[in-house]
Amino acid sequence: MVCLGAAVRPAWGGGPTLAWSITVDGANSPEDRAAAIVVDANGDVLAAGELGKQFAVVKRKGSNGAAVWQRQVAGTNSSATSMATSVVVHGGSSVFAAGWVANGAPSADFTVVKLRPSDGTVVWTASLKEGSAWGIALDKVAVGI
Repeated sequence: MVCLGAAVRPAWGGGPTLAWSITVDGANSPEDRAAAIVVDANGDVLAAGELGKQFAVVKRKGSNGAAVWQRQVAGTNSSATSMATSVVVHGGSSVFAAGWVANGAPSADFTVVKLRPSDGTVVWTASLKEGSAWGIALDKVAVGI
């Protein structure tokens, strides 16, 4: 994932300045990439994308880019690409990522993953055959799931 987090802070009397940037290497794929980025209530940065052809979510400290956690979800078809395309944070209680996981050929499965924000532990994964997600949103009714 290139440019996982770029914390930009305003400079007095001028435009924003780059505070830090990080490159995360999946070591398995030259196409590692971030597709979405969000900042949580603590100012930490979460990115969703692809690392080593796997659905990935990475969390970094907003203050300096230090690693907090990294979670990858692999499909059963390791030769095909899986990817998280979006990520949202619900308060301090949940991180949700959506995208697709390659579980068969030739198509992938629409996938949503709920992660624990403190350590990235997968709480649950839900998939639907043959589809992909390009966005995720939460409402007040759905957050209890």
